[in-house]
Amino acid sequence: MTSETEIVLYDRGRNGVEEIHFLVQKQKGGRYTPRLIVTIIANIIGATVPIGWHLSVINAPQHVIKPFCNESMYSHYGIDLSESNLDLVWAFVVSIFLAGGLLGAVFGDRILHKVGRKFSFEICVLSHVIGAILFTVAKFASSVELLVLGRLLVGFGSGLATCVVPIYLAEICPPHISTIVSATLPVGSSTGNLLAQVLAMKHVLGNEEAWAVLLATIGVPCLLCLFLTVIVPESPYYLYTIKKKDSEAIKVLSQLRGLTPEEVVQTSEFHTYKKERADLEREEESEKWDLKKIWQKQTHLRMPVSICLLSHMAQQLSGIAMVFYYSTSVFRAAGLNDNQTYIANIGAAIFNIFMAAFAVWLISRFTLRTLILSSSLTTGISLTGLAVSLIYLPGNESLFLPYSCVTFFVLFVISFGIGLGSVPFSLPSDIIPDSQRPAVSAAGCTLNWSTNFMIAMTFPILQDYIGEGVFFVFFSFTLSIFIFMFVFLRPTYRLKDTTTA
Repeated sequence: MTSETEIVLYDRGRNGVEEIHFLVQKQKGGRYTPRLIVTIIANIIGATVPIGWHLSVINAPQHVIKPFCNESMYSHYGIDLSESNLDLVWAFVVSIFLAGGLLGAVFGDRILHKVGRKFSFEICVLSHVIGAILFTVAKFASSVELLVLGRLLVGFGSGLATCVVPIYLAEICPPHISTIVSATLPVGSSTGNLLAQVLAMKHVLGNEEAWAVLLATIGVPCLLCLFLTVIVPESPYYLYTIKKKDSEAIKVLSQLRGLTPEEVVQTSEFHTYKKERADLEREEESEKWDLKKIWQKQTHLRMPVSICLLSHMAQQLSGIAMVFYYSTSVFRAAGLNDNQTYIANIGAAIFNIFMAAFAVWLISRFTLRTLILSSSLTTGISLTGLAVSLIYLPGNESLFLPYSCVTFFVLFVISFGIGLGSVPFSLPSDIIPDSQRPAVSAAGCTLNWSTNFMIAMTFPILQDYIGEGVFFVFFSFTLSIFIFMFVFLRPTYRLKDTTTA
């Protein structure tokens, strides 16, 4: 008995709505092979966990790393930094990670195409290993330059990973779970964020003696994942359609699916590969797909591309970084002391992981349109409630407002997690063809990192001018996102299970 899933794609052409039917076979034993599982785990631990780690790990020990920066400048250049100048140096140390991430995202598409998915993944992991070495050496050499270089390098690896991991996992996984697995990137990133917060506690590694060890700790699992690359395969799609290594692609695909080579060539997945390669050869575009060419020559993809790009901007414009910035104020307003507030922040990080994992399940049950619409709408509501609560909180003795702050904070984490946190990485796998997907994903990740960098630079200024009113700025963004997605993101697929004897 063979189980089949019929995927119906709806595309509005000149003559109305066209339906394109595909049958995806789900053969027994062809879903989760050991090599496939190892590849997924290696990508999550070696490439996505470090993203959240490096975003968070630098914050808690800043009280000991900032004096180190001052001492380094004095010992090397004889410059004793004033407090304001030291703040500028520290801001540069922190933000250089985002600049590196932007670089990694910008070059992600080219690297993916030139060296392949596996080697691109290895570059991500290697950048974190080398970064860990630089962090360790930086302290012993009293070199703030090495600290900056390490942050730039791990930023590059993180930015590249946001392009590589969704594409790589989507291409090695069976088609019926590719969209779901692509959404695991936020799970890994959230896990890295939690681990960084726990290990950065002052009595653990966030102190003067151990801060370099703290920054370098993530290099250990990354090094282990680097050894696992002996098992990790190249993407069969890349081998077949780009490199035209037919026998090698069939061999890898049979290992990943648990099928014989004879069975592999009969699957609908392999027939899709053949169709993609034929299209690339006919159009002579196999070496040239970039966002500009897609926009000019694939006019029917303009709206799907726009949706993918905007979804990445939406993730940052939702104000996720700003809300977690205010989390300490929210918990203190609820009457928690410093220690309890720290524990509450860790609890929020754990809850964020749960929501990222829950979103993976939701993607398997609901359309991406439903998830991103419900996410953007409820995120906007929670932002408004949080803003009003924080504005009226000072000097107000009402017992309602502190709990209102916590309630809307939790609602925001839930709202963000069910859609805006994961959907941007899954959308390209769902609405963009394989051959154009790397270019669109790279462009989306570039916008994601550049928007993050822009918010990091402008948020302190906005906060100084309008205080908690900054929440209303991000509310306007989420409202605009909801309206755009409601109008332009149509339901693009539905699954109907059938069984044939």
